[in-house]
Amino acid sequence: MGKSGDFFIRKGASLVGGSGMKGHSFTYNRSDGPSLTLVVKGVHQEHPPPLRQGLWLLELEVVQPDGKTRPFCSLDPEGNRLSIPYPLASAAEGYRFTCSSGANGKCLRWGYQPWDSPGTGIQLANFHRACFHLLRADYGGDGRSWTQAGEVVDVSDSLGILKPEPGFVFEAGWSEMGAICIAQPRLLDTTSFEHIAKEIPRLAGRLGPEKCTETKARRLGAILFSRRKPQID
Repeated sequence: MGKSGDFFIRKGASLVGGSGMKGHSFTYNRSDGPSLTLVVKGVHQEHPPPLRQGLWLLELEVVQPDGKTRPFCSLDPEGNRLSIPYPLASAAEGYRFTCSSGANGKCLRWGYQPWDSPGTGIQLANFHRACFHLLRADYGGDGRSWTQAGEVVDVSDSLGILKPEPGFVFEAGWSEMGAICIAQPRLLDTTSFEHIAKEIPRLAGRLGPEKCTETKARRLGAILFSRRKPQID
């Protein structure tokens, strides 16, 4: 599997990479829709831990049939529209793009790149999947989200890539399968433990602050941990 830092644009017999990609256009063959012509308006690089090469963050625009362009990504919470190229499972499959506004992009930028390891020999693919479930509050790991836009969570993990911030209380432990246990639902006003247990039977007996602490979540196999701001009555 390649790395984000290996991404290049092919122009004839040449490969253009790094800051040299700015101003170039290329064809993006999507698996879920028609091909797009994309033009690179800006190039940035960042180095989230533990990645050694860093991520390319591209400002991409889609060239429309009338020649006009529109942003490829929606705005993220910082007001940016950044696209991140990431490798698929094999070199033959090439790269896909995700946006900094979505869960996938956030997880990659936090350091959970499925193609890399933090020097421990532990591949981060499961951490990336756990992060994706965590952000979407996908308790069952089945694609169903139990949250809404704008909810703020603090994230940490068993490897120390992200460390907990003060001022948050424990919410849930996570693995690549979804939630391991839940101390409190993401949406306290609209989600009950009874409903979760009915919809996701494997979590029955692992719900509530007495059944789910960070220590218990670790023992049950959690690799990521979410926390929320304390609720004010």
